[in-house]
Amino acid sequence: MIIGVINFFGLSKLMFLEGSMNEFAYGQALLFYKDDIEKIAKKHKIEIIFEQDGATSHTSKSNLFIINKLFPNDG
Repeated sequence: MIIGVINFFGLSKLMFLEGSMNEFAYGQALLFYKDDIEKIAKKHKIEIIFEQDGATSHTSKSNLFIINKLFPNDG
């Protein structure tokens, strides 16, 4: 599996994942992209809005905690 971030300012680096996307792997992906997302927001003076679907790995308590820390304005 290949994971990437697409945004108005371009594409992110790619993350290669062996196996399936589970709760742990998704949490690692969020942390992997943290610095890139913060750099984009700072460079372009924008507020990041984080959007995802309702996949189980996206809605786990541990990953919702990470998302709320990384993107506090998305509640």
